[in-house]
This record gives sequence, C-alpha cells and structure tokens, in this order.
Amino acid sequence: MRLYKRFKTWWVEYRIDGRHVRKSTRLHDRAAAEAVLATMQLAKTRQSNAETIAGLLGSIYERVERPAGTGLNAAWEIYRDTLATAGLDKVAADTLRKRAGHLAAFADWCRTDRPIVREIQGVDGPAAAAYAAYMSAKGLSAKTRQMHLADLSHIWKILAKSLHGLANPWADLRPRNAESKRHPAFTPEEERRVMDAARKRGDGWPLMCLIARHSGLRYGDVATLTWGIAAEAIAAEKLENGVVDIDAGLIVVDPTKTARHGVRVVIPIERQALAPALAEARKSARRNAVDLFPRHAKTYRTIGQAPKDSRFGDILTSAGTDPSDGFSFHSWRHTFRTRLAEAGVSTELAMRLCGHTTEAMSAHYDHAAHIAEMARAIEAAAAGK
Repeated sequence: MRLYKRFKTWWVEYRIDGRHVRKSTRLHDRAAAEAVLATMQLAKTRQSNAETIAGLLGSIYERVERPAGTGLNAAWEIYRDTLATAGLDKVAADTLRKRAGHLAAFADWCRTDRPIVREIQGVDGPAAAAYAAYMSAKGLSAKTRQMHLADLSHIWKILAKSLHGLANPWADLRPRNAESKRHPAFTPEEERRVMDAARKRGDGWPLMCLIARHSGLRYGDVATLTWGIAAEAIAAEKLENGVVDIDAGLIVVDPTKTARHGVRVVIPIERQALAPALAEARKSARRNAVDLFPRHAKTYRTIGQAPKDSRFGDILTSAGTDPSDGFSFHSWRHTFRTRLAEAGVSTELAMRLCGHTTEAMSAHYDHAAHIAEMARAIEAAAAGK
C-alpha cells in the first residue's frame, strides 16, 4: 500500500484479493493523504472498528480546505492524464486533435467573452449555455454544434474522475437532430460562383475546392494531403495522411470518418481540370515539400479546423451562397456524389469512390481491378458540370 501523485492529486495503490487497485484520495495535501493511507492501513489490519475508521476519515476531509480551483488552461493535460490512468487512452489521434481544438476554442471564448471563467470548476450551466448560444449566433450548423458540445461534454465527464464534485454543464445542451440541415449539393451555377470566389480568396482554396469537387473528399482529408507514391500508399497498412501521385494519376486516402472501419479509397485524378492544377501546384511548391496545403495541414492537425482567418464560410458568402441554408465545404462531397448519379454511375462504384461503408461491408476494396472503371466514372461526373 503506497501513495503516489497524479498531476496535483494524491492516489493510493494497493492489492486486494489478488487485484491491483488504484484509488484517488481527492486530496492535494500530502499530509492529509498520508493520514488517509494510515487510516486505510488501520482498517486493513482491523486495529479499529468501522465507526472509528469512518470518524477518522471524516475528520481528515473536514479539516482539509477545499483545493483551489484548477485553471482552465490545465484542462487538456488533466484530461489526457485521467484517460491514461483509467486505461481509456486508446483514442484515435484525429479524435484527440478535434477534442483539443474544441476545448481550445472554448478557452479562447472564455478569455474574450467570459474573462471571469478562469477555472474548470467555474464553467457552470450559464457559461456553457452562453457558449452554445455564441456558436449558434456565429452560424455554425446544428451538426457542428452537436460535435463541439459532445466533445466538451465528454472532456468534462473524464475530468470529473479526477476533480471531485465537478459537474458536467454540457450534458443537456446538444441541439436536436431535427435542427440539422443536410449539406445540399451545388448547382452548376453555384459551382462556378464558389470557384470564382475561391480564386479571389487564394490561400490554397481554389485547388482544395477542385480536389473536393472531383474526389468527394472531406475538408480534413483534403487539407492534410501529401505528395507521395500511390503504390506505396496502397500497400501501407495505415495512412496518417492522404497521398497524391501525379505520375500515377491517383489519390490514396484513409478517410478520417471511416478510419475505424479500415476503409481506404483510391481515386483517379480527373484529367481536364484537376490534373493540370495539381501539376502546376507541384511545380510551384517548395523543394522537398510534403504537404499540398502547409498552412491548412498544420492548423487542422492541431485543432481539427481551418485557420481562423481563412474559413470556407467567407468564400460561400462572397459567392452569394448562404451558409445558413446548410452549404459548407462538405457540399462539394454531395455535389460529387450527385454528379456521379447524374452520370449513371452505379451505387457500388460510387460507394467505392466516396469511401461509404457499413459495418457489414469488407474493410478493404480490390482497388486495382476497378481503377479504369473508376476513372471513367470520374470523367463522366466531371463532364456533367
């Protein structure tokens, strides 16, 4: 039986009935934690009765002052530490990045809009509700707000395992699914307007939009694309980032949303518009460059979002397309899928290209046998623009 410290809290480690057990004393004071340990040892040796033991523990916790609140800037470290202690740390890196981004966004909001909230314990119901209202007023879709609030709720649930008495103010704030709007596909005219607005904005957006239009890839998968060799990517057990191979005419990606199913998509590069744009981007890229979009890749890998000063919503607004109607970067994916259907591409082939899957489907596809067929589908969908 021994004491050890995790972050600022003292824990007790002991064995009982052959099991290894760790319990938090919920105390930050070493002397008080040692008193708890001594009381437990008394109980183990049965040198005192139950009432005496309860009285000793009661007196210890009553005379120890409540620990000062824990700073909000320490929330992520405590969260990760608690996950590891509880054996819950087998979480996908992309999921952790998104959760860290959502927590960082909330902390930024507190600093500017709620400076009084400096501690984790100070995040109460009104503060959480105000942040949810802020996200809604900002124009974030119900689905996006759901993901943000679900991540914050999960983080607070884990924090409560280490911070005794911590309430979860996020649990009942998630918007209902009925509020969500499906991301509509762009019409051909809207496609042209959005592409024109993307060209005016620059910052990698024109090529990102072009890739999404002709591949159906989500923003995060496009933002983290790297230059590479398709054959090596196809043979790899797991890809951290998607690969673009101009010479082979292929894009190879393990989509983040279906990574848990082991799905890999191999997408032929559309020849008329996308191939020349990629060739020009490769020619103008720095020597030995890895990422196609370095700034977007760095920000997405850090916080799971686009750079704050460069959001696709601004491009949509410039194009006269209202984000509140459900349009977003994800609309390119629906546009791609719609054009495939309009071109008469089979459902099975469209699923192969888009990386759609179900629990019952095979995790990996036999890509090599279908690349020519997929290329024809891509060209047919492009012709319908």
